[in-house]
Amino acid sequence: MSWLLPCLLPRVRSARAAGTLPSWVATQSIRTFASVAVTCSKSWDTSRNRRLLLSSSNTNKKEPQLLAAIKSRRATAALFACVALAWLVFDIATKAYFNSGAFSVGQNIAGPFLGLFEFLLVHNTGAAWGMFGNATFGLGIFSVLMCVAIAALFAYLSKDISIPETVGIALVFAGGIGNAIDRFALGYVVDFINLSFMDFPVFNIADIGVTCGIVIFLLFFFLHGRADEAASKEGDAYE
Repeated sequence: MSWLLPCLLPRVRSARAAGTLPSWVATQSIRTFASVAVTCSKSWDTSRNRRLLLSSSNTNKKEPQLLAAIKSRRATAALFACVALAWLVFDIATKAYFNSGAFSVGQNIAGPFLGLFEFLLVHNTGAAWGMFGNATFGLGIFSVLMCVAIAALFAYLSKDISIPETVGIALVFAGGIGNAIDRFALGYVVDFINLSFMDFPVFNIADIGVTCGIVIFLLFFFLHGRADEAASKEGDAYE
């Protein structure tokens, strides 16, 4: 409204000079317009200041939340990397020991222990139970693709994934990478753990990581989902 005042003042003054507008009316009009202009200007300034304060407040609230989310994702990624690297190193070290040349393929190296398992060196060019025999390169490609999919899944879930879920998916990733390295570098997978009490394929540390990782991830994934569902129902009940 303050911009109206310069436009109206000349007209009021010219009308007063021409005698078409009484002096008291002109004076009162000028005062009224001035008062309205000052009031509107103050009101506009107050409204603008409020908007600026609200915008600043919302920005200040979002910044800590954004920083917390970034820190949480970094911590989750660091946990994933540490678990995956540690399990991969463990897998490579055990395979290197049993496949060092000191033992022959098919040799019972040690055990059985408590009638549960024994160490038996096997070179596996296929999958479990003799499936896909001599298809080690294709299985290596499949392992790599699965690891890429697992990494993408982790990146998608990293915003609100739990610690057990992170550990589980890291174990699966490390196991897949460990066996893929064997297939490309050696042409076979080094297996050395044989269960004595049942007919089961010989396996290795990478296989343990894949199996246990899947179980851990799925278990806590469904528990996490049920907890979120229960919290949502409880929130609806309070409303």
